[in-house]
Amino acid sequence: MTFVEKHQCLERLKEWLRKGRRGSLKELAGAFEVSTRTMKRWIADIRKYEGWDIEYSRVANRYVVRGMEQEEKI
Repeated sequence: MTFVEKHQCLERLKEWLRKGRRGSLKELAGAFEVSTRTMKRWIADIRKYEGWDIEYSRVANRYVVRGMEQEEKI
């Protein structure tokens, strides 16, 4: 995967998360056709470099973006 392709995938992942399209690690990795380890790194990158509060809910078995609801209402 080239740098440009990775950047496009990260932007698409952020858009999915903004729109509330949540999923388990396996579901997200499958949707983006990457390994679960790659998806973990991408989520960690978004947390670290973009400052997003992304948490994994063990109860719902999904990744959830905290604070996104308030931003959308403004």
